[in-house]
Amino acid sequence: MDTRLKSIQLIIWVLFGLAVLYGLYQAISLAWVGDDAFISYRYARNLIEGHGLVFNPGQQVEGYTNFLWTILIALGMLAGIDPIIFSHILSIAAYLFTVGVLIYVSYKLTQRRDDQKSIIFPVAAILILVQHDYHIYATSGLETSLVSAFVTLGFAILALRDSRRWFLMAGYVLILGALTRPDAMIFYIMGIPYILMLGRENWRNILPYILPLLIIYLPYWLWRHSYYGYPFPNTYYAKSAYLPYFSQGLTYLMLYMRTYYVLALVPLAMIFTIPDFIKHFLSRRKLARELDRVWALGILFIIPYVFYVVRSGGDFMFARFFIPITPICFLFLESGILAISRRVSVRLALGIIVILSVLFRWNQFDMPEKSISWIVDESLHYPADAVAKAKRDGRNMQKYLGDLDVTVGFYGTKAMTVYYSKLPDAIELNTGLTDEYIAHLPLEKRGQPGHEKLAPRDYLFEREVNFILKKTDLPIRDSSKILFLDSTILHIFIYENKVMEPLKKYPGVRFMDLHDYLDSYIINLENVPARQLIEDFDFLKSYYFDHNDDPGRLKPFIDRLKELQRQ
Repeated sequence: MDTRLKSIQLIIWVLFGLAVLYGLYQAISLAWVGDDAFISYRYARNLIEGHGLVFNPGQQVEGYTNFLWTILIALGMLAGIDPIIFSHILSIAAYLFTVGVLIYVSYKLTQRRDDQKSIIFPVAAILILVQHDYHIYATSGLETSLVSAFVTLGFAILALRDSRRWFLMAGYVLILGALTRPDAMIFYIMGIPYILMLGRENWRNILPYILPLLIIYLPYWLWRHSYYGYPFPNTYYAKSAYLPYFSQGLTYLMLYMRTYYVLALVPLAMIFTIPDFIKHFLSRRKLARELDRVWALGILFIIPYVFYVVRSGGDFMFARFFIPITPICFLFLESGILAISRRVSVRLALGIIVILSVLFRWNQFDMPEKSISWIVDESLHYPADAVAKAKRDGRNMQKYLGDLDVTVGFYGTKAMTVYYSKLPDAIELNTGLTDEYIAHLPLEKRGQPGHEKLAPRDYLFEREVNFILKKTDLPIRDSSKILFLDSTILHIFIYENKVMEPLKKYPGVRFMDLHDYLDSYIINLENVPARQLIEDFDFLKSYYFDHNDDPGRLKPFIDRLKELQRQ
């Protein structure tokens, strides 16, 4: 390498170092934790406390889709580390590890293609260091960053290594990805036709590749099927993933591509690269060149996975489902730049253009509450004090309700409150993620992905839900059904004497004493219009009388209704 190239290489490494600092700063400064993460946290806590891998003790429902992630969080809890801090450390470490893998791939591709005479320009690594939504999901409390690291590492091993030992390693890595998130199994499966394309001499490597499937994933799957009773996680049924939702999935895809418009070059690159590597494949009956292997494996990874995401309708969280495949897309673009020209100036120009297009994305969510076809930037929905408020509310619930036999229903953004409450029986009401009955309800109509099945009212009575947690900034239409636990607000769904009476002794607890209300109502019973009385009794029956033995207050209502029927 001459002096000029050495100078350019030095500048590139300086810029790369700045990109690392920028990416790390953004990941840390934008660190957040989503509500869904607390579902995994609750499973992890119940596991280490001896209740099993369950959301509610005694109820074996697989309400998570990140087995390995949940186990890692549980290990962190055993070590005494707060799950939020531990998940952030794991995610950011996985993010930086992914960067390192991409650098390694760039080094190998450049050195082998140019006979070690050219510069290394790690375009793909720099791209994820400057991509805003990769910064977002470098934390979040979810498994996104970790599964992306497994997918990228598995891709690198398959694309650049040949020996049996490395194919075994690739199998392990991609199976770990599938244990982290089930849909990563797509990448593992697509590794099989790829190995067949490497030529007859590599067919024997199929066995070591599938060995991790047999010795790790199969026993895991048999265990989870016997433990939970279904072939797929409960979330699969809750989200109706078995039904196609192409219209929403295409919207999800186009929104991502509109934001990162350079990704439109990926299908164009495929059109130009497919004939080239097919020509080499037919001439040698195998994939010999590293670029051909990267292109072939990239196509096998990208197309089936993107089809899966589109078919299933994507996600309500913008970008999340595409993060795991994004490093592969960026590698595809980088390899395309390498193939276009051997001239350093051309590669530098194209690489810089691509990097700037990702850095200066077309932001689709310029307002925090903005929603596009039910898709949102989830990170914007959690203010800095969200966790602190959830801790306060959860601890208030534990303080006053912890010794009582209660069931709590909760809606979106309240899983974190339920986690901190430590109450043993809680039902997620607007998705059915952690409830078998709600998840298996028939889908009535399509809507926001993952939020299309609501708990029926009759089911809440069957489960004897006492209180419901929901956004307190919503209009409170009936203040008589509100329970105040200090500053924490719950909506009373069933008024049970065995629950409500003990609460009266606490100065910090406020609610309308239904007994006083009923006594006052009964005194004026004869003056209540017939239609209003029927409506009121219908409510009071499901709210109170069906759950309490109170014949003294029930009898006046029954007598008055019978009297009205005779008139």
